[in-house]
Amino acid sequence: MTKHKAFEILGQRVSIINSGGYNNGIFQMSRLDLDAECDCCNEPIKVIADGTIDFVKPLYRVNVNIERLAKGRIPVDRINPKNPILHFFLGVSLERLTYITEADGSHLFAGEIHGPGFYINDGNSEFYDHYRMPLKNAGFNIE
Repeated sequence: MTKHKAFEILGQRVSIINSGGYNNGIFQMSRLDLDAECDCCNEPIKVIADGTIDFVKPLYRVNVNIERLAKGRIPVDRINPKNPILHFFLGVSLERLTYITEADGSHLFAGEIHGPGFYINDGNSEFYDHYRMPLKNAGFNIE
């Protein structure tokens, strides 16, 4: 069985093309025993990762609802308003993604990203800081 291309490019810039446009971010291995809140139903979820991949998408322009969701269950304000809010898609279904090519420093995939998700801002530094350098190394603007 061949590993999906996503496992080979962890931490590198990725663009996922779908009917809604582009989703730019990076793939990262899922963190073990992650407590999160589902962004569709606001219910707490427990994710136990075992060889799964998350998609992390930085959002630079957000509305007030995403701002509110990014504060978390214990509201934490943003430290630097220029930093993106991170949108996580947990345990992405890789069978729905097809690798196309590498162009302009980004790996292109076609398909839809599915999985429970949540938002987080830089005020949640214990979690946010884990993704700061991988995103910065992939060319995203994060201070």
